[in-house]
Amino acid sequence: MDNGNLDGRTRPWPDRSTERPLISPSIRAARYLRRWARPLPGVPDEIDLGQGQTADAYGDWSRRRAPAWIVLHGVTVAGGAHPSLVRFAGALADTGATVLVPQVDSWRALDLDPSPGHRAISAAVDYIRTIRPDARCGLVGFSFGCQPAIMAASAPANRETVAGVVGFGGYGDLESTILFGLTGEYEYGGTVGRIRPDPYGRWIVAANYLARIPGLEDAEDVCDALRSLATLAGQRRIMSWDPAHDPVKDELEERIHRDRRGLFRLFAPPADQEPDQSEARVIAPKLAEAARRTHPLLEGLDTDGLSLPPVHLFHGRHDQLIPWVETLRLAEGLEGRCTVRKTVTGLFAHSQEERSGLPNLPEFLRFYLELRRVLAIPHPGRMS
Repeated sequence: MDNGNLDGRTRPWPDRSTERPLISPSIRAARYLRRWARPLPGVPDEIDLGQGQTADAYGDWSRRRAPAWIVLHGVTVAGGAHPSLVRFAGALADTGATVLVPQVDSWRALDLDPSPGHRAISAAVDYIRTIRPDARCGLVGFSFGCQPAIMAASAPANRETVAGVVGFGGYGDLESTILFGLTGEYEYGGTVGRIRPDPYGRWIVAANYLARIPGLEDAEDVCDALRSLATLAGQRRIMSWDPAHDPVKDELEERIHRDRRGLFRLFAPPADQEPDQSEARVIAPKLAEAARRTHPLLEGLDTDGLSLPPVHLFHGRHDQLIPWVETLRLAEGLEGRCTVRKTVTGLFAHSQEERSGLPNLPEFLRFYLELRRVLAIPHPGRMS
């Protein structure tokens, strides 16, 4: 099930990934992999998209026929400046493409409202439409940005400009993702597994929604402490389960009412411990319900019955923030609305490549072939 093609109903978008672009997809894919392996230092240009929205711009935007991409970052303090995203955008630009990375300030503040991501995409689409009226661009969503990217592609104002969507490390079901963040357990279609989860995800989810659970309205001090912890982890760029965070947890705990310190430790135990599993299973569905109630767009891919362009989904098999089965679940939810291709690979985890040993050749070749398809998505429009 690592890779597949799910055909849906008749739709207005042809799958253009097999059409011949100005530069062959094989050459573009080779350029991308070369630059990913040997990233060059550089600073993107910051541009004003209008609508109060800025973006980092990569590539030569004076080239009117260059393929255009919009890349939506996830919920991270670094935003578009996250090292892995900068590396990705730089490699994409090295294929001859132009790339916009709109900044979503609320996501950099670790707010999980998806709406600002939708607005950022719309502003970027409008910008591309203004300077290249006939162009059709590719849209990429990373992690939390994956579902908003897919949903934005179906918006009537964007449908004529967005030619396809690529998602990396997204989720398909909110509750199962939250439960994984607390227990490390995942399940899909008879596949059951367990790995150590990255605590960063549960810190952010609880920071946003813990005090919205009935009976826990007074837990804002716990939410503030968890947001501070996640923010510090992002600023330090240290893995969330590193023991270096333990003194910070102790300090933050002192600021919390003594009656709620156990609640804080449920989400932020010492680095050598995991959350209490029985308590985790009780609170995970409550968090999911609070999240749905607060931000309904978090789940369900509400595309108002509109068709979608082709979607390509990728997920790292060793992702410890969002388990790989979530991409399979997301693909299943898209059946009947678009053509979906999904690739689960051991070549990278959530936001970085795997570094253990040499790459698996069959997996590398499969990834290369999918990359060729992806890089054929954008179209510059008619010759002027």
